[in-house]
Amino acid sequence: MKPYETFTPKITKDGALWCALYGDNLHDGISGFGLTPFLAVMAFDEAFSKMNGTSHVSPHGECK
Repeated sequence: MKPYETFTPKITKDGALWCALYGDNLHDGISGFGLTPFLAVMAFDEAFSKMNGTSHVSPHGECK
């Protein structure tokens, strides 16, 4: 099971990007950003796996 399936982050639009956030805020939670909700979830899974807090997925699906 992927992290987003287990923790079900809140997915919201944040300016031009979508954000998948698990937690109360960006500072304390785990988040991922992308141009689409799917890419935000991919970035969330990457950030969760690294446990570094935040990740961004490029338009081509590459995590940075």
